[in-house]
Amino acid sequence: MTAASTFGIANSFLHLIETTATYRYIVGVTKGMDLAYLDAASGKPLTTPAIVRDASWATATVPAGFNVQGLWPEDSDVDIQTVDRSSSEKIIAKVMLGNS
Repeated sequence: MTAASTFGIANSFLHLIETTATYRYIVGVTKGMDLAYLDAASGKPLTTPAIVRDASWATATVPAGFNVQGLWPEDSDVDIQTVDRSSSEKIIAKVMLGNS
């Protein structure tokens, strides 16, 4: 894969990005937790995020999305900055700011 694509998302800087294990798709997240799922070859947004719902991701650092839904506590003033998944994919850790 050549890093030559321009991502077709809003005028906002991406805070974190990661790719699927096959490098076919990319997810990016802004500081405001806006997600952008993209086709890696074209840089174009996916028509529906459900395309990657069951994808195997090479890394897990983006604190929003299908694979980290259970990390966010209900009714709390918490800002999860990043997550990290073990290589066995059985443990995930989170870094939080705020009152939990």
